[in-house]
Amino acid sequence: MSEAKGIDPVWVEEQWTKWSDENDISQVEDISSDVVKKSLEKDLAFVSKMTVQEYTLYEKWIEVHEKYPTAETNNFFDDRPALINPIQEAFIKTVKNNIWSPESVSYTHLTLPTNREV
Repeated sequence: MSEAKGIDPVWVEEQWTKWSDENDISQVEDISSDVVKKSLEKDLAFVSKMTVQEYTLYEKWIEVHEKYPTAETNNFFDDRPALINPIQEAFIKTVKNNIWSPESVSYTHLTLPTNREV
């Protein structure tokens, strides 16, 4: 196995072993190098048009959606996607409810001293 720049070959081998233990390799469909090349070109064309900030946000969006998968609800009253794991949904609601947000403060009850009081 050739060592690519910045990629640990031991890590790659561990990932392959883990994946192959969990998946039946005979059920995996072969993919041609042309399909891989076209898919890669399409992805690179998409991300090459992004600024660094957009790309970073895009990567975070992917990361969040992988960690917290959702499903379309198609509910009459609420058509937003719902989290698949109800424990994650409850946790996120708890965190949202505990986020402190400042309230506007009125200082009109405070008065400056007059010249006589100074």
